[in-house]
Amino acid sequence: MENGIPPSTILKLFKAKSDKAIENVVKGKELNYEDLRFASAYLEHQLKQPETRLRHFNERYRDYAQILDRCQTREEVIQASSKIGIDNASAGLNQRNGQDRDPRNSPALTTNEMQTLFTEQSPRHFTSEMTVAKLSYAGDGAATKARTEALKRGEIAPSPEAQQLVNSLESRMGRTYLDESLSATKHFLQSLKTPDAKLRYKNSFDHSELYRKLPPAERDFVYQRATEQKHHLEATVRNLSEQRGARAEIVVEKLQDVMKAELLALSLSNADPRLVKDRASVILNEYLGERGNISVGVETRQLSQELSEIVQGRNTRKLQHERTYAGAKPPHDFDQNGSRREILLEPTR
Repeated sequence: MENGIPPSTILKLFKAKSDKAIENVVKGKELNYEDLRFASAYLEHQLKQPETRLRHFNERYRDYAQILDRCQTREEVIQASSKIGIDNASAGLNQRNGQDRDPRNSPALTTNEMQTLFTEQSPRHFTSEMTVAKLSYAGDGAATKARTEALKRGEIAPSPEAQQLVNSLESRMGRTYLDESLSATKHFLQSLKTPDAKLRYKNSFDHSELYRKLPPAERDFVYQRATEQKHHLEATVRNLSEQRGARAEIVVEKLQDVMKAELLALSLSNADPRLVKDRASVILNEYLGERGNISVGVETRQLSQELSEIVQGRNTRKLQHERTYAGAKPPHDFDQNGSRREILLEPTR
């Protein structure tokens, strides 16, 4: 009956099978009649059950239910449930737009029918993980929203697939600069709707394929997490830009005079480049720090390192020049009396 066979046909088949096993006597016919009455009452009772009634009368529901029944692993349940949701949504959209006018096509399942599909009793071969995966696709809009909020509060643990996407999202906060984290977060959102093969910058796995298989509540959870992270980064970058714009103008000439005086003295004294680097950091921190420069740490380290390398290069060239000059004494020889005489070399042409 769950395959759509009419009850009358089932009773005829049952009667034909019973007639072969019963002798042609009055008592046997009476027993056969009682069996038929019981079978008819049983069929009538089964048709009152929502799952059986939908499987019997609704072809689309029956096809979806049989697809789920054939699943053997949790991954197959997730994949089948995802395809069922997409197919039913597509059928409903075509009906609303008037694109599907073929009367032979059964209408899309309603929200209640979809909920019944995913909450009906699972086959015996289903494991607990398979049943949980199937149940996660059940629920109307309110139930989906409630489950999403529970996921955000940490009251429900996300599935391994959803957690894998969340880990990818959170890893993008570890970039060196905020604008890089913002770009990486935007790339994550783009990856949810774009196959990895079509992305300019590839991910370690196809985000769109995994995201498409998630149940509605987990899809909303992942998308909302990504959107919130994007908005947070945008607000932070905007606030930093406003703070930089409100800083007092830096008098470059004053900074130049201080740096020249300090570094010139250190350079003339052949100071260790590390001392030059440390002194430059102190000057820049004192000068820029007073003016509220937020990024002074990174900028100071970069500039002081450059100054250290410049001074180190100058001292190296100076030392090489002194060694060359010291070793450039004119060659000498000894005359017959044993006194040294200089040999003047003519310049080569």
